[in-house]
Amino acid sequence: MDAFDYSTKSDDELCRLFIEREELRSEARRALEEELGRRHRGAEEVARIQEEDARDQAAALRQNQKKATGSFGRLIRDGGKTLHWWTAYKRQTGRWPWSSIAIHVMNWVVILLGGLFLIWLAGEWHLSRWQFFGLFVLVSVPYLVLEEWAKYKVKLNLLRNGRRLAKQSGETRV
Repeated sequence: MDAFDYSTKSDDELCRLFIEREELRSEARRALEEELGRRHRGAEEVARIQEEDARDQAAALRQNQKKATGSFGRLIRDGGKTLHWWTAYKRQTGRWPWSSIAIHVMNWVVILLGGLFLIWLAGEWHLSRWQFFGLFVLVSVPYLVLEEWAKYKVKLNLLRNGRRLAKQSGETRV
């Protein structure tokens, strides 16, 4: 068998090799071009493969970016939605939702200070990674449940009060 026998390769594999032909030695390049000619594969086939590869690379890049920004990106989106909700509430009622803002500020203070405290505690008690993880889960799960409940209750109360205020202001205009 010839060292540059490309007859066993698929058309896609040959086209991909052709795209990167500058990296091949001259004998291998010549054998590749002969095999593509024998199969009647031309520039259109190579262009199609290049396009597919570019699309696949772009999709992989988008997927990696989503993974890299996963939790952080979701945090940013949620923050944006909260700010949007606050401004919509202000436009509808004429007042800022201070209780919701206070809950969010307290939430971030507790998260930052609580995280620092857990890190300090882990160092002070010489906890292993798994012990720290167990302590983190033990503290964070009930906190997350309580935080979501509090946010829900505050938002629900704000919506009810906002509707009541909107009705009252509508009645006074008439």
